[in-house]
Amino acid sequence: MSRIIIIGAGPASYILTRKLASHDKPVCIFDHQVPWEKPCGGILAINVTSEFINIDDYPYPRKYYEGIHFITYDKECRFIRYNNPFYVVSRKDLSEYMRDKLMDHGASIIKEKVTKIYHYNDTWRVATDNKEYTADIIIGADGALSITRQAVMGSIPPLHRYIACGYYLKELFDNRCIVKFSDFPGYLWSMSCPYYATAGIIVQDQAINAKKLFSSVENFINEEFPSAEIAGRYTAYIPSASDPEFYNQPCAGENWMLLGDAAGHVEPLIGEGIYYALKSGELAAEAIISGDIQSYDKKWREAYGNKLITNASYKKTILNLANQFGPELYGAFLYNNLCTNFNTS
Repeated sequence: MSRIIIIGAGPASYILTRKLASHDKPVCIFDHQVPWEKPCGGILAINVTSEFINIDDYPYPRKYYEGIHFITYDKECRFIRYNNPFYVVSRKDLSEYMRDKLMDHGASIIKEKVTKIYHYNDTWRVATDNKEYTADIIIGADGALSITRQAVMGSIPPLHRYIACGYYLKELFDNRCIVKFSDFPGYLWSMSCPYYATAGIIVQDQAINAKKLFSSVENFINEEFPSAEIAGRYTAYIPSASDPEFYNQPCAGENWMLLGDAAGHVEPLIGEGIYYALKSGELAAEAIISGDIQSYDKKWREAYGNKLITNASYKKTILNLANQFGPELYGAFLYNNLCTNFNTS
């Protein structure tokens, strides 16, 4: 039986392992952080709860939102109520929930940091500070800075990345989920999670220096939550294709696969990735079970590739317009797109 190693114990690994376990295909997962908090996430949209996570059986606290408050560059406010409301959970809770499910399905989780992956004599070698492991199949589900992706095809370049940073806030009695647009290619946001609130900025990587990023978030907090108490700060990278040609790259080879953020399968405009991580795990399992790993590339393209390509094309257009006529145009076009298309059906 082929030895399968997955790097990363997030949503993609959760679905992949669950599907493989039902076909007696055990896996070994490496993740030195699990369970961990991911502040720029936690939204479980209707496609997540209808297809992958039964919210009624989810044992941890969650918050319920009926819509989003949008604030434009010129401070126009608009509340969009969704036909399908969404939940917000702690990513640490979700990570713990998935980790426990993985172990129930017989997965072996090794809490060691992978320092190197390389191919030698038809075998993958996975090195940590303590030991070297071998695998017949290597699967990267280890985020935007994926070491697996580096080993098989190279890193995701800054052109195709967002950077997200901001602050943890002590609990707010403000149940608004806010998205604010300004004079940069991205947006500011805030929401209350079960144990805390977060306020942050998501912007095209390298578009703004770090000092201005955090300064923008601080101004946002002072405007919307002047009494908020800051409890910590964070920074993270998120894939965000700025050109549809990005998706011409393969996400599977003869003995490797890339899932979720590691594959760059994140909504290019808003940076939402949980659904694509879960769906890619499901499709990867189908490919492995069928004995044709490379069929995964066809499966994800058919399932959601056209949506990613369409939105990457739109993003490329509005980036070009912002470069020509001013950065505030990016937010204006993104605002219009989100108000008319974002999860309102």
